[in-house]
Amino acid sequence: MNRDSYSEGYNSPRFKRYIDWKEVAEIISRHEMWLVDSSKGIKANFQDCLLKGFRFEQATDLRGANLLGADLQYAKLHNVKLCGANLKYANLRNAELNNVDFYRANLQSTQFDYEYLNKANLEGAFGL
Repeated sequence: MNRDSYSEGYNSPRFKRYIDWKEVAEIISRHEMWLVDSSKGIKANFQDCLLKGFRFEQATDLRGANLLGADLQYAKLHNVKLCGANLKYANLRNAELNNVDFYRANLQSTQFDYEYLNKANLEGAFGL
């Protein structure tokens, strides 16, 4: 699919926003606080971020996070909770997805390779 031909009005930026691992860790930390008490943390927003090759291997909890249009090619996601997360238009090609929980996640137009999907929960996920 051509990223410039979305029929639903989403215009992906030509260049993704690069963030380093330190910023990713800070966003995850604030998100985990938000999950406990929304007045103390900030919901994770990785919209249109370049996360290519990043490793999320420490039982990361990203329930409800915004990953709209995120580039996660070649990323390693092990024991990650993405319940209710927005992964619309995200690129997960060649990403290792082991024990990832996509319960009720938005996977509309998400690109990923099924051969790298291992022990994932897709119950209630939509857009497949």
